[in-house]
Amino acid sequence: MSDNFKMEEKLFAIDNELDRFDYLTDIALAGEKMNPDDIRDENRLVSCETKTWYTLTTRSDGRIELRAESDSLFVKGLIEIMAEIVRQTSVAELADGRESIGFAQRCYEHDIIDLKRKNGLISLEKEIIKFAKIYHFSGGNHEKSN
Repeated sequence: MSDNFKMEEKLFAIDNELDRFDYLTDIALAGEKMNPDDIRDENRLVSCETKTWYTLTTRSDGRIELRAESDSLFVKGLIEIMAEIVRQTSVAELADGRESIGFAQRCYEHDIIDLKRKNGLISLEKEIIKFAKIYHFSGGNHEKSN
């Protein structure tokens, strides 16, 4: 089993809300930092209640790289888990016709997030899928979106 699903499974296995918050905070603090120059309005996730910025780029191995910052460590931790899922999923798999990655829905079903946070994460998932489709169907010539 890949590390991304281990992180997700560990999150879902934590019953105590404070322990869950600590786990997500640890992930957020250990996560990849976003370039400070990219923290600007055009990179803001507008459907998210917290102030959250993201970038999507392609890596040298052809996979997608998601970087994000948020004023909420809880949200940043969730996005770091999502970023791992994206890094370990091929562009073809992400562009296969689905509308979301499913992480937000799984978090909602496990009572990790409420409906508002779910909707914010789903909007980020849709942006990732859109980016993957453009990149995949352009033959790998698409560099950045948002």
